[in-house]
Amino acid sequence: MGNKSQGEMTELDILEFAMEIEQNAAKTYLDAAGTVLNHKAKVLLMNLAQEELDHRQMLAGIAEKVEAHDPLPKKFSRSPVQEVDDSIKNLKIGPDSTVEEIVLHAMGREKALLEIYEAFALFLRAGEFRDLCEFLADEERKHLADLDKLLQQERGTAE
Repeated sequence: MGNKSQGEMTELDILEFAMEIEQNAAKTYLDAAGTVLNHKAKVLLMNLAQEELDHRQMLAGIAEKVEAHDPLPKKFSRSPVQEVDDSIKNLKIGPDSTVEEIVLHAMGREKALLEIYEAFALFLRAGEFRDLCEFLADEERKHLADLDKLLQQERGTAE
């Protein structure tokens, strides 16, 4: 992160961090998809992984354009965001994981990412990257709604 004093971050730093979070989430979902036996759970995990890779690609597109090397106007701490990223990496899905278990985990993860993107948007200057963070927060809201619908369907079929 260059010659910045400790605690200072640039928009490019946040972009790189967000891309890492999305990549880690996609890898976790793909790894889990390789272990689950339930076909519906496998498809769900593959779809979640693809969505995270799509988000990473959007962030990468902005990163190619960003030349924001000046520190952000507000101090940004990676600690809370790093905790969320660590919890994403620690996803434990085994061969017998149910669709409901996977959906519940994914809902927690999507909620955490929603909060991350909302926090990023607060720290960024107006512009394309801030707009993308707001868009990604909206995407996470949609994912949460879709996952909630799927959870209700799963619970409805289980009864």
